Amino acid sequence: MARQGHVRSCVTAGVLAAVSLLSGNVLAGPPTGSNAQGATLTEKESQELSAYGQLPSFSGLRLSPDGSRLAYVGLLADQVHVLVKSMADGRKLVDFTPAPKQKVRSLQWADNDHLLTGVSMTTTVQMLWEGEWGEYFGIIAADVNTRQAWDVLEFKGGVANNAGRINLASGSIRARQIGGETWLYVGGLFASGALYEAHGQMMKINLVKRTHEIIENSMRWTSEYDRLLDENGNQVAVSVYDQEGRRWRTDVGAGGHLQKALGGEAEIDLPLFQGIGPDGKSVWLLTRNNGEPSPVTLALADGRTIEHDAASEPVHRTVWRGVIRDRRNDRIMAGLVTRGMRTTYEFLDPQLAREWQQIEEKLSGRPPLIVSQSDDFARVVLSVASPAGPQYLLVDMRSAQTIPLGPEYRWLPAVAEVRAIEYPAADGLLIPGFLTMPVRGPREKMPVVVFPHGGPEARDEGGFDWWAQALANAGYAVLQPNFRGSTVSDAQVAAGHGQWGRKMQTDLSDGVRYLTGQGLIDPARVCIVGASYGGYAALAGVSLQQGFYRCAVAVAGISDLHWLVQKSAGFRQNTNIRTRYGERWLGVTDVGDPSIDERSPLRHANAVTVPVLLIHGRDDTVVPYDQSRRMADALERLHKPVQMVDLKSEDHWLSRSDTRLQMLAATVAFLKAHNPPDASVSSASPARE
Repeated sequence: MARQGHVRSCVTAGVLAAVSLLSGNVLAGPPTGSNAQGATLTEKESQELSAYGQLPSFSGLRLSPDGSRLAYVGLLADQVHVLVKSMADGRKLVDFTPAPKQKVRSLQWADNDHLLTGVSMTTTVQMLWEGEWGEYFGIIAADVNTRQAWDVLEFKGGVANNAGRINLASGSIRARQIGGETWLYVGGLFASGALYEAHGQMMKINLVKRTHEIIENSMRWTSEYDRLLDENGNQVAVSVYDQEGRRWRTDVGAGGHLQKALGGEAEIDLPLFQGIGPDGKSVWLLTRNNGEPSPVTLALADGRTIEHDAASEPVHRTVWRGVIRDRRNDRIMAGLVTRGMRTTYEFLDPQLAREWQQIEEKLSGRPPLIVSQSDDFARVVLSVASPAGPQYLLVDMRSAQTIPLGPEYRWLPAVAEVRAIEYPAADGLLIPGFLTMPVRGPREKMPVVVFPHGGPEARDEGGFDWWAQALANAGYAVLQPNFRGSTVSDAQVAAGHGQWGRKMQTDLSDGVRYLTGQGLIDPARVCIVGASYGGYAALAGVSLQQGFYRCAVAVAGISDLHWLVQKSAGFRQNTNIRTRYGERWLGVTDVGDPSIDERSPLRHANAVTVPVLLIHGRDDTVVPYDQSRRMADALERLHKPVQMVDLKSEDHWLSRSDTRLQMLAATVAFLKAHNPPDASVSSASPARE
C-alpha cells in the first residue's frame, strides 16, 4: 500500500507477501474538468495536476554492469516505454512497450547484453486446485544486440512444454556468469506436470539457451523466504519458515553445502539477511527479539557465530534501512542510514568511502541518493533535489565529475518547500514529520491537509512527493506525520503495536493542535486525505473522532477492521502471517474482541457529519474494493454526504497515469468544494455540512 514512485512497499506474489500488505499509501489521478459535488477544476488547474499525476517522465535508471549502457523507463506520448541507450554516443539500442495489461515494476541487467524487465498483471491464475485472483509477476528479457525480447518463464516447446505450468516470479532475481554463460536464479512459485509433481520456490534458467530446472522442492508450508547466492550460483545461506509451527531456521555453508546455524520461534519477526560479508567468508543478518534488532555474523565454514567481526564493528548495522550488494555475488558494499530528510551511506571499502565523501562535498549540501552503479562502482547514477524537482546525474567516482541526465518529472509548475518538523503527542512521544508549504499565499493561518502515510509500518521521507506537491500547488499546506508505528526507528514502530485506531490516530490530530499553536494553520480549515492505512486514518478521523476535519478523502481505505484478522482461504489456508500482523497492530488475540468494532469506521457511519470522498481501484488485490463500497453504502443509507469514485482496471498502487490523474482531480475538486484554500481565515470549529 504505497504511493507509486515513492516507494514504500513492493509488490510480491510470495507466500510471505502478507507482511507487506499494509505498507504504504496508494493513489492515482484524473481527467481534465473533473468535479466533485459541484466543484469544477479549470483547464489550468487540470493541466497542472497532470504534471504531478503523470507517471515519471524518466525513471528506473539502471547502468549496465560495465557502465556502457543505461536502461530506463520513459513516458512517451502517455505510453510507458522500456529503453536502452549507449552512454558513449546516446544511440537508442532498445525501445519496447509492455503488453496492454502489463505494468513495468523493475529493471535490472543480467549481463552487459541482456536487460530484465519485471512486469505484473492483475489476473486469475490456477493455483493447485483453485483459481486465485491476484497480482502476478513475470520477467521479460531483451537482447540489446539482436533487439529481441521474450518471456523468461515461457520455455521452448510451445504449448506441449508449457501447458499445465505455474510460473510466478517474486522477490529478487540473481544473475550469475558461470562458464561463459548467464544463468538466472528466480524465486517464486513454480509447478508443472501431472498433479504438479515438480514444484518449488526457485528456478535456475539459462538465459540464452532457455533451459531451466526447478530447484528447492520444499514442503508446502515450509517457505523459503530469504537466500544468498555466491558468484557461482551456490546457495550459501537460506532461511525457511514453517507458518503452521511458527518456527524459523537459517542454514549456511560454503559452496552450497548447507548446515543449520540458527533457529527459533517467531510469530512475525523473522531474521533477515543483510548480505554476504565483504570477505566472502561470512553472512550478515539481523535477528529480532521483541522488536529489537541484533546483528549476527555467521561463518560460512561451520555456521558458528562470530563474536568479533572486524568488518562489521565500524558500521551501524542495526539502523541500516537497506543495503547495496554486489550484483555478482551478494556481498555487502554499503548500508543506508536515513536521518530526517537525509540518507547517508556507510561504505565498507575505505576507498569508496573517500570517493563518496568527495561527491557529497561537490554537490554542496544537496543530499544525493544512489540509483544505480556499474559493477566496479566507477560510474554511479544519482538522484538529487533541485528547484525544478528531482534530477538524475551520472557521476564518475574517480574524478568526481558529474553529468546531468535529466529530470524525473518534466514541466512541473512549481516545487513547494518541505520543512522537517517535530511535535509532542498527548503522551509526550515525539512525532517527527514534514510540512509542505503551499506554493502561493500567506505562511500563517493556512488551510491544511493532514496526509498520513500507509503501512502503517512505513514512513514519509521528506523528499519530493508527487501527491503532496500537487496538494501544495492547489493551495494547501500538507502535514505528513510519522506517527507511532512508522519506521523512523524500531522504538517508534513498537510504540504503534496495539495502537491502531487509538494513539496512532490521535498522533495525527495532535499535529493539528501543534500547528495551530504555532499559528501556522487555521484549525477551521483542516481536511484529512490518505490511502491504504492512511485511508483508514482518514475515515477514522471523521467517524471515531469529531471536530478536527472539515472533510475526508480515503483511497483504498480499510473501513472494517475484521478483514485484518479474518483467516484467509485459498492456498494460504488459516495460518497466514497477515492475520497475526493485524492482531499485533490492533492489540487483539480474539476475532470477537469488541474493540475491533469500536475502531472500525464502518460501524460508526452514523457519527460522520462532514463530506467523505471514497476512491478505490477495481483491481485492488491488497485492500478489497468492497471495503470502500460497503462504507459508501452505509453512508448513503444514512443520507450522509458521500461520493464514491471507481478507478476502472486499477490496482492498489495506481500504476497508470490516467487513474492517478483521475484520483488527483477528484481529490482536489472535493477539497476546493469543502475546504476552499482561498477562503477567509476563521477561528470557528470545522464546519458541519
